[in-house]
Amino acid sequence: MSDETKVTEGVVENTTENTTAEYRIEVSSHEPFNYLTKTSYIDSGTLCKKVSDLFKAAYADCYGSTFDVVPGQNAFMISLYFDHDNHGDNVIAVSRDVNTSNERNSTLKRTRSFARRLAEGDRFHITQDGIDGLTPFMMEAKDARFIYKKNNKQFGAPDVINWDDNRVVSETADSAYGYGNAPQQLTKISYIDLGKIVELIYGAKDENGGKLVYLPRILRKMPSFAGSIGSDNYMLAIDCISDTNIADLANKMGIGYQAGINIIR
Repeated sequence: MSDETKVTEGVVENTTENTTAEYRIEVSSHEPFNYLTKTSYIDSGTLCKKVSDLFKAAYADCYGSTFDVVPGQNAFMISLYFDHDNHGDNVIAVSRDVNTSNERNSTLKRTRSFARRLAEGDRFHITQDGIDGLTPFMMEAKDARFIYKKNNKQFGAPDVINWDDNRVVSETADSAYGYGNAPQQLTKISYIDLGKIVELIYGAKDENGGKLVYLPRILRKMPSFAGSIGSDNYMLAIDCISDTNIADLANKMGIGYQAGINIIR
């Protein structure tokens, strides 16, 4: 028997080691993958929590948000809610009492405000800070024409949001929370654009300064549990599109303008 083999319990084993390494091709530095789109998945409840946290940092009276169906359309929107509590005078708020009391005694002021709320109901208006801050995030006229009106302050100017329309600004209440027998009174702002909110949360530019476009889509309605209370929950897919990479692709395909000779070097 050769020195290179041995027999153990009837099994022949080769003891010679293979000293020649197998030839492999590897790349240590990879080329960047210039994606056109990438997709993230999130449920509407989690998204609304992000929206609520964002606007609570901007407005002292922000109460929360909901994910709602646009009436009469196969589309969705964000609705924001603002409470009618007294957050002080030196804060940025969306909803303000029309008849703000000048009473200096804070306890008496709250007592009279509470008594008037029970007797007369809420009489609140949206502040200029609310209008200025929320206008950029409202749905465009092409998607919700009825929430716009003519701009009478400047001839030929684009239409503006009709903040007097109760479809845009409305009064509501959260019966689950409140003080005494009075439910929590709220001002509701509807027709907040879902795509604009997603862009605000995740950013409009990539790491190289290129423009990003977000297209949120509804995948399906999430199952609800027996006895659950609240708005429906949906699973969303958010497509993030690189506008820069799409422009480059268009140029390569001859769709966009490209100067010079197409020489690859």
